[in-house]
Amino acid sequence: MVPRYPRLAGACRFHNSLLKRRASKKQHPMSIVLNVTDFGARPDTAEDAVPAIQRALAAIQPGQAATIHFPAGTYHYYPDRSTLKDYFLSNSDAVNPRRIGILIEGRQGITIEGEGAGSAGTTLLFHGKICPFAVDSSQQVTIRDLAIDWVRPLVSEGQVVAVTDRYIDLEIDPSEYPFEVRRGKFHFLINDAKNLPPLRPSTNLSLKERVIQKFYQGSGLLGVMEFDPATRAIPPGTGDNTLGGGWRMYKAKRLAPNRVRLAFRCRNPPKVGNWIVLRHHERDHAGMFLTGSKDVRVQDVNIHATGGLGILAQYCENIEIARVHMVPDQSKRHFVSGRDDGCHFSNNRGLIVVDGCSFEGLMDDPMNVHGTSTRIERIEPADATHAARTRVRGRFMHPQSVGLPWARPGDTIAFINRQSMQTVAKVPATGFAAAGPREFDLELASPIPPGIEDGAAMENLSWTPDLVFRNNQVLSCRARGILISTPGKVLIEKNYFKSSGCPILVAGDANYWWESGAVTDVTIRDNEFSDFCLANMYGDCDAIISIAPVVPRLDPETPFHRNITIERNTFHACDYPVLFARSTTNLAFKENVIERSNRFAPWHPRKATVSLEACSNVTISGTRLRGDVLGKNVQVKDMRPGAVQLAAGEPLHLE
Repeated sequence: MVPRYPRLAGACRFHNSLLKRRASKKQHPMSIVLNVTDFGARPDTAEDAVPAIQRALAAIQPGQAATIHFPAGTYHYYPDRSTLKDYFLSNSDAVNPRRIGILIEGRQGITIEGEGAGSAGTTLLFHGKICPFAVDSSQQVTIRDLAIDWVRPLVSEGQVVAVTDRYIDLEIDPSEYPFEVRRGKFHFLINDAKNLPPLRPSTNLSLKERVIQKFYQGSGLLGVMEFDPATRAIPPGTGDNTLGGGWRMYKAKRLAPNRVRLAFRCRNPPKVGNWIVLRHHERDHAGMFLTGSKDVRVQDVNIHATGGLGILAQYCENIEIARVHMVPDQSKRHFVSGRDDGCHFSNNRGLIVVDGCSFEGLMDDPMNVHGTSTRIERIEPADATHAARTRVRGRFMHPQSVGLPWARPGDTIAFINRQSMQTVAKVPATGFAAAGPREFDLELASPIPPGIEDGAAMENLSWTPDLVFRNNQVLSCRARGILISTPGKVLIEKNYFKSSGCPILVAGDANYWWESGAVTDVTIRDNEFSDFCLANMYGDCDAIISIAPVVPRLDPETPFHRNITIERNTFHACDYPVLFARSTTNLAFKENVIERSNRFAPWHPRKATVSLEACSNVTISGTRLRGDVLGKNVQVKDMRPGAVQLAAGEPLHLE
């Protein structure tokens, strides 16, 4: 049994020595230390600390390094006097202006520190819709030794106290999760600011997008999720099928101040005593938003709640996330730590290190690393100043990833056939200009070659990071564990996974999420995959490790992913699928242990230990089986003879 949130052995060592040398060389000789209480902050009172941190930051001279220290205690942050700023956040709702509690902009060598993230340390307590931290266009920034939480969490929770096939009764604490029932639907109150401009959409949605949005908002709930308090896990067979289809047609009736009956045909009834998570507002503010910055560290921080993504970094270089715990505050009997993803890295470069962290109770994937694919709307003809096929009107395709500073002069742009997902050409960019939130104009150093026409995809290869993900605990959260889509060098090692869906998804597409990044060098080693994994179906959960790019026209001769090694891992498998791979070459599965568990009954539609589709040069060796492992087989589809090599004595057999 893995202990709850230990100080994992082998504390984080940031392996980017170049970053360390740069930091030491550029350290400002006149660094100062400021105590936030000297600027008016009063811990352990309900007073607004926003003006105090603003005054402290204003006292730092341009280019001066400084540490802003928060003595132990609780500091309240309200949106009323926060900094209002328009930002387009990747994989978030496009609404503005955003409210920023602590904005570090255009700075170098700034440290925000508390006196520890525990109950006796420093807690920043937020109210309403607000982003606690934003780091914009800055270098050598560190945030450490503090906790982030909300007075009124932006996701609500209730315990199941009665169940029939026609209704369920929930017990909800109205002092913690104030709510009303209006016309038979939930209306949750989040105590937001009354004197600020409302968050307004920053982009026009298509008819389809508007219909989907209205469907979700009409129920008063955007989603539900069930948790078992005994295991703190999402029970098998629930996940996104919690309550079953049709629950959005519920009629709510308040039976008592703390009890609500939801009447509907309950096709997947929850267990009495379990908890239901109720998501009811947009993903509009990240817990930390890092943009256009370099050499950023977040260390020894507990995040107990957020209004969107936990830590979002976009267009940054070199990031360290060390001993950061995105976990519910169990002293309050909470099961949720964040409305959406934990760490989300979109269009970054350099080295990303996530070490010694834990993730539990997130309502989306604990980590996602990817770029952003865009679509060619039209290739401009020649004119008096531009040669033919050197200018492109591009478009952001997903409504939650718009308005991004997608390219800069000198960036390498790849042009991709969306059917084969193959790169047809790479051309340097010479100019980029936004043409509204959804579209942009891109200028190129040379003409786009024939074969690329309107509707093709583009990817910026200059913003693709390396990744080290080690010594982490990925506990029960909605959806998958970690998602990887980057051509940089990736190392995933010595982690413990308790994911509700598949723990590791190697993805990539230019058709739905438009998250780019064909991998070229991935090592997954010395990890433990618990028998809680793959208990529920979410997108692309084809196996415990799922390599599932979206490639409409598959051809084993033109693979999307390459060079993936999976070695010395332990899989506690309740079901058949351990590995699924599509459109991958140079795939090695070696010296892994597969042990049968009976925690839950097999349910997955795939009935093979290893499933391969349109892959080549696959080697399987040294597998050790414990117990009555299901399948013990390797199934292939759309592959050439000899594409899979099994070592002598390998217990898995090829069908």
